[in-house]
Amino acid sequence: MNRSRVSLTGLIVLVLGLATAEGVYWFGEKAASAKSQDSAELTKTMELENQRKEDREIEMGFGKVYVMVIHAEQWWMALPGYQQAAFLIAGATGLIALTCFILAAQLR
Repeated sequence: MNRSRVSLTGLIVLVLGLATAEGVYWFGEKAASAKSQDSAELTKTMELENQRKEDREIEMGFGKVYVMVIHAEQWWMALPGYQQAAFLIAGATGLIALTCFILAAQLR
């Protein structure tokens, strides 16, 4: 394989993958916009006060990094399925394209 082909493959994968992720996200947003989320905002406000106490207890026992990991997991689980899919597609696309670009740089 020559360098330009691998680099072009990485570019094509990057463009198509990001376009696919954007399409999944956009269609999901269109479908979800029909639903109302007013009650979700009130629930989040009430949960925030309780979460601060729990965060302090967890931080005392396990440290700040563990609290950040828990928040990241809660954030991921709160995302709708279409957003999770879009983020996974974009991440995998970026990883594959980066691999192609690194391989192209090594083929000099």
